[in-house]
Amino acid sequence: MPSPDGVREQQAMASGTASYTAMLCLMALERHGVTPGDGDVLVTGANGGVGSFAISLLNRHGYSVIAATGARSRATTCGNRARPAS
Repeated sequence: MPSPDGVREQQAMASGTASYTAMLCLMALERHGVTPGDGDVLVTGANGGVGSFAISLLNRHGYSVIAATGARSRATTCGNRARPAS
């Protein structure tokens, strides 16, 4: 499958690895009986590759996400993808 225009092979491979890892984490939550109704899910390293995909996947599946990152300056990039915890 060809990469979209403007996306190098290395970028496509990195995205695939990060999204696959995030998906495995979501599957592990569900395998252990965790549901969106159980409360917030903490994503550490939320501004990184796996964290970014995890936030998107969790939101898409109805989970409320608390995004954590080590640098205050990076927190705004997380907040654009994470829904506020209720």
